[in-house]
Amino acid sequence: MIDADLPARRPVWSAISELFLDTDTTLLEEQVARTLAASPYSEAELEAILTYEVQPVCWPNVFWWEWSGFADDWLENEIWKRRAHRHRWGVWLCFPLSHWFSKRSPEWRRVIEAVTTLRAQQRRLDP
Repeated sequence: MIDADLPARRPVWSAISELFLDTDTTLLEEQVARTLAASPYSEAELEAILTYEVQPVCWPNVFWWEWSGFADDWLENEIWKRRAHRHRWGVWLCFPLSHWFSKRSPEWRRVIEAVTTLRAQQRRLDP
């Protein structure tokens, strides 16, 4: 599943991870939305990538206070590790709360709305 589209997924992982920084992410939302809009994934697929791939790795940043961004290599390795151990109880211990928060966060809602808008604008421009 992920193996086949890894080159398309990497920038999406990186962009979504920006929303988990301990800083004012509203300044990053436009660039995140542009990256996601340029991806081959539907809005539902982007939400699944947020929920099942990026969020389990990045949500603990609430305690780490990362400001400058997650290294792409680190992010990818952590996502792969989580996928390999997704059935362990510790991985899912805080999942329900963090899952609920990330999908309903105002940042995510603004980004996904911007993705929809950008894609609609692009469709109008394409012949």
